[in-house]
Amino acid sequence: MVKPTEAALYAAVGGISTAVAALNVLYPQIRSDLKFIRTFRGPISRVRRYTTAQPPVSPVDRFLHQVQLQPDKPFVLFEDQLYTYRDMDVMSNKVANYFRGESGFNPGDNVAMLVYNEPAFVWTYLGLAKLGVKIALLNTNHRSKSLLHCVTEADTKALIVGQGDALLEATMEILPTLEELGVRVWLQGDKPAPQGFLSLDDKISQSSDQPIPFKLREGILVNDTFCYIFTSGTTGFPKAAKVTLGKALGAACIFGVSKPNDDDVLYVTLPLYHSGGLLFGLGGVIEYGLTMALARKFSATRFWDDCRKYNATMIQHIGELLRYLCAQPKRLQAAYFVKVDPETSEPIRDQNGRCIPVKPGEPGLLLGPVTDATPFVGYQGDKRMTEKKILRNVFKEGDIFFNTGDLLMVDKDYYVYFIDRLGDTYRWKGENVATTEVAEVLHDIDGVQEANVYGVTVPGHDGRAGMAAIVVHPGHRPNMRDWYAHLSSRLPGYARPLFLRLTQDLYHTSTLKQTKTQLVKDGFDPNAVTDSLYIRDDSKKTYVPLDSDVYKAIAVGKAKL
Repeated sequence: MVKPTEAALYAAVGGISTAVAALNVLYPQIRSDLKFIRTFRGPISRVRRYTTAQPPVSPVDRFLHQVQLQPDKPFVLFEDQLYTYRDMDVMSNKVANYFRGESGFNPGDNVAMLVYNEPAFVWTYLGLAKLGVKIALLNTNHRSKSLLHCVTEADTKALIVGQGDALLEATMEILPTLEELGVRVWLQGDKPAPQGFLSLDDKISQSSDQPIPFKLREGILVNDTFCYIFTSGTTGFPKAAKVTLGKALGAACIFGVSKPNDDDVLYVTLPLYHSGGLLFGLGGVIEYGLTMALARKFSATRFWDDCRKYNATMIQHIGELLRYLCAQPKRLQAAYFVKVDPETSEPIRDQNGRCIPVKPGEPGLLLGPVTDATPFVGYQGDKRMTEKKILRNVFKEGDIFFNTGDLLMVDKDYYVYFIDRLGDTYRWKGENVATTEVAEVLHDIDGVQEANVYGVTVPGHDGRAGMAAIVVHPGHRPNMRDWYAHLSSRLPGYARPLFLRLTQDLYHTSTLKQTKTQLVKDGFDPNAVTDSLYIRDDSKKTYVPLDSDVYKAIAVGKAKL
């Protein structure tokens, strides 16, 4: 017989088991989420340990720890330059000793930096931090009143300007006001400093590289300002956000959630005046003793090449960075591109009957080899449809290629760009549109005498948008709302013409075939086309006149298509 206490225990265990089972059903990802949450334990423990120490540990202390631990390990990779932890320690000591001595910077002073991503940013930032100076990190895109506002907002006594003509010009514009405020301005780089600037690099090269006394920064507490990072200024002048010592430590430590290894290389493309690049990027690299591959600025075209160059194992993501990367043209390894006749859409052959490869930068018809390894099994039904896609004796006797019908362009770096669909098709919204199908639907509209359908390029959009040049019967007045309804009932959205052109006559060959070349060149610019132009307005469910204002909105990407 089961005792009451045992029965209660069994019931409790059963209840817990039932609850756990139910939770797994209702929240199947709970185990993985809990596992992820546990990854925060280490970083949080670090932050607590650093901030409760007396005095608190600073990012400079963590950097010096890495210098002692691994002085010869690569710290910063930049273009073809390499700086070890020891190299950066020496350079930052030179910066600190110069500004401590001749310039008289004291702990708690505010000093601004206007410097692009480069090694000099890192050693200048670390050198100032070693002095206990509060650093105002200026956005290198700010100009005129916004830039001056940032300097004065942070109450800086000095401004350090990095290399680059744009930065020099921006500073010269506000220099008279800076002089009135008593703000001294130093210029980095090997160019002669203009009047009003102090040359910095030659002073640094002659400065001592002796270590900086710890006592200069020991008075900085957890809630004291470590640096200033400015907002973008989208709602007025930029605002100086205070970054406390505790926040700087927290950002660096939280990088540990990514579980970095000792040999990881972090590729940083974000500007170092940004919290992502500075606190999480540079700060995280220092905290965990990694290597930072630093880009001068983000470049979608160079991104993956740089990753390979530096053997990067980690990247930083923010905002739409990945979307920019995904929007880049893809590279093709095994593809053939040949010259094509734009009128007939057939490959151009030389005197020997062979197709002619295009040069880099020239558009060409994409062909795919048909082999035992890459066969083309053809289409179901009429065999003539399959044979139309086959090209024979392309480069040599007996070879076989598949005609994709795609016109592409390959640049010198072997990036491939889609140009157009050949023949009686074009591509829009990722779909192929048959011009003959659209023309047939248009011909069923009352009053349409003849229609020629083609694709036109639209700024900011891939592929080509559908356009139809239409001749109406004499005396007929088109009803654009009825036309819209007819096309909507017969064609999918991507196939409905975006633009209409009402004209008196269409282009034909001597054999009375329609030609599209001139129509495509004319496009939909009302300043270049005298015929009446219309654009599809899905909100009004009709076609409306396309005037210069509408065209400008499309050209600058403000119109929703």
